[in-house]
Amino acid sequence: MEALRWITDETLLYGLLEGLPASVLIVTIVASISLLWKGSDWMIEGVVGFAERTGLPKIVIGATIISLGTTTPEAFVSVMAAWMGNPGLALGNAVGSIIADTALIFGLTCILSRVPIDRYILNRTGLVQVGVATLLVVISVVAWSTTNGQPVLNRWVGGLFLFLLAVYMYLTYFWSKKKKGLEEADTVRDHPESTNTLK
Repeated sequence: MEALRWITDETLLYGLLEGLPASVLIVTIVASISLLWKGSDWMIEGVVGFAERTGLPKIVIGATIISLGTTTPEAFVSVMAAWMGNPGLALGNAVGSIIADTALIFGLTCILSRVPIDRYILNRTGLVQVGVATLLVVISVVAWSTTNGQPVLNRWVGGLFLFLLAVYMYLTYFWSKKKKGLEEADTVRDHPESTNTLK
């Protein structure tokens, strides 16, 4: 608790930063970016190896493991903002990060290289994203219309979204395994002689 109090104490943080010279701050920023860059390389190498060993499509790994890893800093910022009495900042970060990530990642990736589209997986993840956003809007509208004072999102909303996240992770894995089975069945149907040779 003492460490958490130190992290959430704005006075201590501001005092620490103000006491550092500009050169130290610049070196800290450069070192942080370098560590982030190298950590991204390690994550990509590990995820690619995991995908090859398990046979899962890389888009599925990206939609589950990578997305959770890259969302962790944003989640930390939102949790700290809510803890420090700024829940509006937490909600804005949660919604804004989805918009920014979608536009920024797709924009930069499509500029740097052509992106193959897996309709079977992308349609489902896209529908989930639209569905969750719609659910958040509906819950917010209901809160506004049924509350006389300042509307709030209660704990059950958080529990609901965490449950939906777990369901999404499971369904993504299930869809990928189903897609892999369909591809193997198509291969056997298109090339039956290879199956006969193995027998």
